[in-house]
Amino acid sequence: MRKGNWRSALFSYFNEVRRVQFDNDKNNCAHFIANGWLCVRDDDPFKPYRKLKTLAAIVRAVRKDGFEDHLAFFRTFMREHDHTSQARVGDIAVFTIDDEIGTASGWVIGERVLVLRPEGIASLPLSEATKAFEV
Repeated sequence: MRKGNWRSALFSYFNEVRRVQFDNDKNNCAHFIANGWLCVRDDDPFKPYRKLKTLAAIVRAVRKDGFEDHLAFFRTFMREHDHTSQARVGDIAVFTIDDEIGTASGWVIGERVLVLRPEGIASLPLSEATKAFEV
């Protein structure tokens, strides 16, 4: 269940990190989703991975715990929408990208999704997302 003040907390978080550059070792999609989660919800499914700093370490730990990838991990505590158009503000959307992980995750803010880019937070159209999860 979402917190009563989730929307203001989440958007305050976005404001805090909006100009923090993407860094696989310090500020990556995993951190962005996990830290945003604490703004929206009281539970913390990311807790086992919070002590890990690098994206590579997080990916290894998720796989070691028996998940094919982070999407399989997401499915253990979030319902996947049948179509990305069902996503609402505060949900998580996933995009296919060309890198070693193959996907990027971000926060739905309406018809746009906030994601981390090299220069900081950027927005992509929700219509270009390949998956979406209900938070």
